[in-house]
Amino acid sequence: MYPKAALALCVIFLCCMAGCLDESQTVPATPTGQPTAITVTPTSTPITLKVDSFGLALEFDDNELAAEAKYEGRLIEVSGMILEITEIGGKPYVKLDGLDEYGFSCIMCEFSEDRVSQLYSLRKYDMVTIRGTYSNYIMSRVKLEDCELMSVDGEY
Repeated sequence: MYPKAALALCVIFLCCMAGCLDESQTVPATPTGQPTAITVTPTSTPITLKVDSFGLALEFDDNELAAEAKYEGRLIEVSGMILEITEIGGKPYVKLDGLDEYGFSCIMCEFSEDRVSQLYSLRKYDMVTIRGTYSNYIMSRVKLEDCELMSVDGEY
């Protein structure tokens, strides 16, 4: 192998390992000097955390700070029983069970107007799976935004 080509390959390897190359950079990688494009493709699909509504409420009840750090801005797929289908401040919500039977500790799933039709066939006590982005935790209520109904598993 040519000494310059070996040096160029080492530099390319080190740059790739250090993450200093992006999609638009090209480097000579062949002894003939023909540039070879290096493409870095980031993963665009966020990892969805899956949990049941009781477990999610319990995590926040046990240690709010740790749960906030774990779920902040994350996509969550939560399964649970519907306690209420309602509208709050002009926005459609599905309230899932949490730690108590009265609904004080619960999961509040906010749907956008373009997904409100997903809620028309739902009934109180249906078992559902909903995916949304964690927003906040206030007064024993976990709030998910931009929710989407993933499945309906029937009545509890």
